[in-house]
Amino acid sequence: MKNIMTRAWQIAKRAARRFSGKAKAYFAEALRIAWAEFKDEVANEVAIAALRAQILADYAADDARRAARYAPMTEEDLADLPF
Repeated sequence: MKNIMTRAWQIAKRAARRFSGKAKAYFAEALRIAWAEFKDEVANEVAIAALRAQILADYAADDARRAARYAPMTEEDLADLPF
């Protein structure tokens, strides 16, 4: 919450310099902007976490398929593979 308030004051001070006036006159709108920025960041973090979980699940499934494919092979069969 402190970060949101600090960001709001930064925005308000920048608006006061740019458009003249006092920062507290711009604070209400600056707080709305700062809060929207925070919500966007949180939404992005949630989306990134979901994407990471999906990628890890895909890798796990792929590893399971590989393990099932090569498990019945003997050491001689594995030695004949091109890699």
